[in-house]
Amino acid sequence: MQNVDCAQSTHQNHTLPTKTTTMNPLQWSTENINVESAPLTTTGGHTWPAAYHLFTYLEYAYDVNKHNMRKHNLRVLELGSGCGWLSIALAANLPTATVCATEQDEGGALAWLQHNVQRSGVGNVQTAPCDWTTVLDVAPNAQQNTVLEQPWDLIIGSDLVYNQAGTQWLPLVLGVLLRRCPVALYCHTKHRYDLLDMEFFEALKAHNIVCTEVYDPSSPPPGSPPLVFPGDLFGEQRRAVLQLTAASSAMMGHC
Repeated sequence: MQNVDCAQSTHQNHTLPTKTTTMNPLQWSTENINVESAPLTTTGGHTWPAAYHLFTYLEYAYDVNKHNMRKHNLRVLELGSGCGWLSIALAANLPTATVCATEQDEGGALAWLQHNVQRSGVGNVQTAPCDWTTVLDVAPNAQQNTVLEQPWDLIIGSDLVYNQAGTQWLPLVLGVLLRRCPVALYCHTKHRYDLLDMEFFEALKAHNIVCTEVYDPSSPPPGSPPLVFPGDLFGEQRRAVLQLTAASSAMMGHC
């Protein structure tokens, strides 16, 4: 594991704009949520904008009581947590929830995630290693001793598709998790890597995962399916919140 020098780190303190709602009198806050970024050899060195975007959607989902967000003792698993900002912010605003932030050991990513979670002082956020490439090593009847084999109420993630690991392994991991979890919410920047996006969406279908863009009050209403080769390739980038669920092949849709 790479040793990360804390002296080279920088702080990221991201405060989201407040909004008015009549459904939730307690406004979520990110005022005291800050994480340290670092020059890691992985993409987990800083917080990506999609994480902030997904947090805004999760607050909206709580307001309108979607995705089981108001469940007492909610169990949330974040894939590819990076610096941990999203998990820390969510846990801080849902004090009865348990939020588990995950990362790979490679490149010091997990160590840096653990560093940020520890310094946050938020007690209901945990960390765990999660190497997507080892998902096939988990025997079907093995004792539930990994995050992939535990029951979760919600899976979250943001901008995880930027290489072959995202297109090949992430759909497989999601397929395993959605056997026990009702829904995953993934914030994806469309048209950032169109060819990888095509592989990713095809892999989701291959693993029997329904992908639907959900309404997001901070974005325009969902339009047509994002990628129809070749006409819609290389369009303008935008962040979208995708709802992922498991279903039979007869119910498969397009994202």
